[in-house]
Amino acid sequence: MPAAGAMNRGERAPGDGKERGLYYGWIIVFVTFLSLLISFGIRSSFAVSFNALTREFGWTRADLSLSFAILTLCFAATQAATGWLMDRWKARLVIGIGIGLVAVSMFGMALADRLWQVHLLIGVFFGLGFGLMGILPASVLVIRWFKRRKGTALGVSNMGVSLGQMILAPVSMILLLSIGWRLTFVVLGAAAVVLIMPLVLLLIRDRPADMGLKVDGGRLDPAGTETDESVPDHHLVPGPGPNPVPDPSMKTNALSQAPAQNEVPFRTACAQAPMWLLAAGFFVCGFTVNIINLHFVVMAMDRGFTGLTAANALGLMGGMNLAGVLGVNILSDYISKRKIPLGALYAIRGLSFVVLLSGQGILSLYLFALLYGITAFVTSGVMAAVVGDLFGSRSMGQIYGFISMIHHIGGAIGTYLAGVLFDHSGSYAVILTVGAFMLGGAALATWVVPDGKPWRKVKPLAPGAAGRSA
Repeated sequence: MPAAGAMNRGERAPGDGKERGLYYGWIIVFVTFLSLLISFGIRSSFAVSFNALTREFGWTRADLSLSFAILTLCFAATQAATGWLMDRWKARLVIGIGIGLVAVSMFGMALADRLWQVHLLIGVFFGLGFGLMGILPASVLVIRWFKRRKGTALGVSNMGVSLGQMILAPVSMILLLSIGWRLTFVVLGAAAVVLIMPLVLLLIRDRPADMGLKVDGGRLDPAGTETDESVPDHHLVPGPGPNPVPDPSMKTNALSQAPAQNEVPFRTACAQAPMWLLAAGFFVCGFTVNIINLHFVVMAMDRGFTGLTAANALGLMGGMNLAGVLGVNILSDYISKRKIPLGALYAIRGLSFVVLLSGQGILSLYLFALLYGITAFVTSGVMAAVVGDLFGSRSMGQIYGFISMIHHIGGAIGTYLAGVLFDHSGSYAVILTVGAFMLGGAALATWVVPDGKPWRKVKPLAPGAAGRSA
């Protein structure tokens, strides 16, 4: 009869290590996919409602841009905290609180008629909720469940980001034209509560060991141990026990895919140049992506296109990003230097800004949507994989959370500055030009990140010390 402890750890008793049926990690991927679809879809609706709000209340674009900037800053403020919470709290609690805050913000917007209310509801409540149910917790969860197919799993999960924009941006515009912007927000809030909350609370599990499973599948042995998830398969040799052991001939260091005892704690990572180079590139990523996230629809309408045409172009960006998320993340599983596709994404986005600056017709609008769409949200998943490769997984939440915070500080500056410059000049040309040059610099900063070698020597940590030092 199986021991009680073994049965409490998971749904299956330990056996021969072979898991039958679907690996539960793919359930985690599915739930995070839906969470990202709804959260990013709702965020895309702000660009759709931007013109309606300015016309109804007479607010300037800088006024509403400030709401989105506050959203982004609150989102940024949650990133390090969310990473810390993901390392210590149950993931379903963290994400569930985020869903609740998003729902409150949407229902509140149905009653809003003052600018400060929009700042509070969209900026603060949605910003905090979006951080707790967004990319960071989803990526941390997926990376905990996968090693060999980490890039593929991240790509499938991050498809929700693309599909959310592709589906909900045009749907939000149709709803806005038919039932008004207030009821549109009610529908979006209800979608978060009804479609996502039950799945998160019922299905999310933090780690494979919580269900008696190993990373990538298979069951834990009777002692409840598993192969170190951070050791690549080709670094393992048969051992005397039921699991393989690290090959002692393999030389590792703190910034490579190394055994867990050599993983880099958060404080040590902060003393390394690679983290700051990655953070600088991600700052530019946030600066440029938020310009488009909020201002693209009104930018297109300024050129004479209808709101539905602009929303469809925004949806096309999501569709192209779907291809980018799948292609780039899967490709990253076969490229040893994942910084190469990350820097290329920044360069392609810079080219898309040049296209938007140089043309005024519908062809340039859709060419921009195609090029920009390939890069829009895929960078988050690739960055998560780069961070995991360079610094390991034990302080992944805090390190990736900090870099994400820098990203969204850039986003707050970019989105508000775009509104201010438009109100003063009547054009988005200046902010698009600045963005194009910054993206070229971000590509270069990413490509010079060293591969697998710390710029400062890091003393290996004793087993279990990584978590205590973080």
